[in-house]
Amino acid sequence: MRPALLLLLIVAACHPSPRPPDACAARAEIEAVIAQAKQANRAKDIDAFMATFDDEFVLASQEPGKHVDRAAFRANILRDWSIIARFYEVEQWVTSVDSLEGDTAVIHTNQFYHRTFTKPNGAEGEDDVVTTQRHKETWRKRASGWKLARVEELGGAIYVNGKPYTP
Repeated sequence: MRPALLLLLIVAACHPSPRPPDACAARAEIEAVIAQAKQANRAKDIDAFMATFDDEFVLASQEPGKHVDRAAFRANILRDWSIIARFYEVEQWVTSVDSLEGDTAVIHTNQFYHRTFTKPNGAEGEDDVVTTQRHKETWRKRASGWKLARVEELGGAIYVNGKPYTP
């Protein structure tokens, strides 16, 4: 997202809304961490990427008992990065701050991710993949700043080579 547009979205999200100033500050701080995570993702810097996640991070699944903890999430990211040939666009933006209580913020985000994967199972060639996803995220304020503690995927779309894909 262009910096000027991002600034406009932040200003619009915080003014003239009756939202308390601490919610605007938390949103801006969380958006800065999201920007760090996006940059680390593009650079395939696993340590910098994982530094944006809380030690107790969980990727919540719609299926009971299918949650992914921080260690498994890290392994999944490394696996995915190993087959990504090119990144084109990685965007994620906050659509709302639903609550801010003490050291916990609950927000909603949207994500757009465009990249090229090598084909699976050793097949020759590449696949152009675009995914969108809506998230409900729980963030925790730690001594080192805001950390992503929980993500619930709320739905999105996958396109492979321009065609809808259902896993």
